[in-house]
Amino acid sequence: MDWDAVGAIAEAAGAVGVMLTLIYLALQTRQNSRVLEQTVRVHETNATRANSDGVMNLQSVLAQDHDLAWIWKKGLAGEDLQEPELARFEAYLNMFLFDLEYKLYLSNVGEFDELGGAEVLTRHIEGQIPHLMRSRHARQWWVENSVRTFGPVFVDTVNRIAEG
Repeated sequence: MDWDAVGAIAEAAGAVGVMLTLIYLALQTRQNSRVLEQTVRVHETNATRANSDGVMNLQSVLAQDHDLAWIWKKGLAGEDLQEPELARFEAYLNMFLFDLEYKLYLSNVGEFDELGGAEVLTRHIEGQIPHLMRSRHARQWWVENSVRTFGPVFVDTVNRIAEG
């Protein structure tokens, strides 16, 4: 066998090796894409669950306390509240806003944000703020207490949404 034949066989073997490597890389890329898609769905599900859990916890407080539910409804409608009612409204508002701040935090946590969970929480926050800020009681409380109660990112976010 001459050296040309050996070279041709080596070249053919090399080409087969390159083809096998490309096939392997294509399969790995496809598998990694599937895993990434599943991870995104898991993060979206976790975001939806975190959102639902927060809402359910807050709603259960109202469902179990008729007086607080009535105060909350009156306060959001802008009706006059007596001092003890106003204190309960503001305490519940504080709980509500802390839940939204936690959701904003989750929506901005690196991997969570990058993998699709942030959108669910952001939509919820952006839907709740205008509703709350239509209440004169909530707006007044926010103006007087927001900066000393919440982090600057949340305060800026609420102010931006409320103004927009």
